[in-house]
Amino acid sequence: MQNDQRVAPCTNTRVFSRRHAQVAGVVVGLATLGLLGYVLGFTDVVETLESLSPRQVLLLGGLGLVPVVLWGVALWFALDAIGVSTSLGRAVLLFGVSLFFNGVTPFGQAGGAPLSSGVIAHAVRTPYEQALAALGGLDALNKLATVLLWLLGGASLAAGTDIAGAREAVVVTGVVVVVATAALIFLWRAHDRFIDGVTAGLTRLLALASRVVPGWSPPPPDAVADRVDGFVEAVGRLAGSRRRLVAISVLAVAGQIVVVLLLYLSLSLFSDPSLAAVLFVVPLSRVAATVPTPGGLGSTEALLTGLLVTVAGTTPVVAGAVAVVYRLTAFWIPGLLGGVAAVGLLFESRR
Repeated sequence: MQNDQRVAPCTNTRVFSRRHAQVAGVVVGLATLGLLGYVLGFTDVVETLESLSPRQVLLLGGLGLVPVVLWGVALWFALDAIGVSTSLGRAVLLFGVSLFFNGVTPFGQAGGAPLSSGVIAHAVRTPYEQALAALGGLDALNKLATVLLWLLGGASLAAGTDIAGAREAVVVTGVVVVVATAALIFLWRAHDRFIDGVTAGLTRLLALASRVVPGWSPPPPDAVADRVDGFVEAVGRLAGSRRRLVAISVLAVAGQIVVVLLLYLSLSLFSDPSLAAVLFVVPLSRVAATVPTPGGLGSTEALLTGLLVTVAGTTPVVAGAVAVVYRLTAFWIPGLLGGVAAVGLLFESRR
């Protein structure tokens, strides 16, 4: 009893600290967004947004849902590749749920993927590690498509403009991509050597997590090892299904192109943008999503506004208005719909 009394205050303190950190992330994100609006001028940004017609807003909002459908279809292919059957519509809804978790947790996909995988595993009745492999594989291909578009935009800017450092940045990024790809290939081919180390690391991590989460006990090492083996096996199935992998890659690239088109059309409503500049800006702006605010709130809008001004040559007020429209149609509305889908799945599971 004495030991329990000693542990409880520590556990409660850690839980409250975690909640305080989450609240602090929201406050910092909103404060950053408010500061950006203050610097640009709230009135000027609102007047710029009011110049949009309802038809234009609906068109952009509908276009923002297209990547969700494309990536949902890609998730359906990924689940099918590892032997998990579900309907196409359900896969699209589940990807929308993953967008919701990415938008409400810190560090973007790194924070949302573990929760999203749990929801997917529960919804399609599959082990957690298989859902994580399917969603993780899709996220990896999406990141690769983002980098490729960034390289294409950067190369176009370097060839057609005199932006300082653009050519060097493209070369450096290309080298990084090649090295990272080679490292991943090496790690995959030698994954048998690292399984024991990964299992031991996860076991220690889960043991630490059990001290933070009250009433939860970590699984035994044998269970962790089985999970790791299941994850590796699922990734192997996904990598071995070449036709589905090609289809997933095409859908990932198509979704990223639609996102670029969304920003390009949003910008074209106020100015005459360069497609190469938009290709360069969209992937680079996502770096801000790695900050510890929910979905990169505030930081993404600030970075995107700065990039539109410096790279695309847009005025600050127009850049701020476009950043709001882009984030609203490409992330906030799809994320909100994903949250509705998550609530629906929760009620369905209770029934």
